[in-house]
Amino acid sequence: MADQMDIHNVALGLGGIHTQTAAGSIALLPVPKWGGGITILNAHLRGGGTCTGTLNGVRLVTMTPCGTASGTPTISGTLGTIAAATWTNSIGVVTAIPLDTSYVSVGTVGAWIGLLYGGTILSGDVVLNLSYVMGK
Repeated sequence: MADQMDIHNVALGLGGIHTQTAAGSIALLPVPKWGGGITILNAHLRGGGTCTGTLNGVRLVTMTPCGTASGTPTISGTLGTIAAATWTNSIGVVTAIPLDTSYVSVGTVGAWIGLLYGGTILSGDVVLNLSYVMGK
């Protein structure tokens, strides 16, 4: 690895899945097919402090666009998982997402980074923070 890198940091607010009552998934960050993929250096969930129940696990996933570049993305792989008992949605609490895989290949139509969540709660101003570099 080079001693100098162009590291990208993004903070993705999850307000759109505020107060979910069932398991689901959400596509959050597109990875364009022209970039050669990305390598995630670290991923964290930051709590917002308005949790009213329990979280039954979160997976950071890759998603493939349906069809060409549009449509509903479908889950194509798992990057990392937070078990239900290890995350607390409290103001300022940051929980690392242990990564099983860090490289996201874009294939022929691009890719998405998303969250798959189980159970009843991803409420509040939860933020997913990602740090990554382009390529391997």
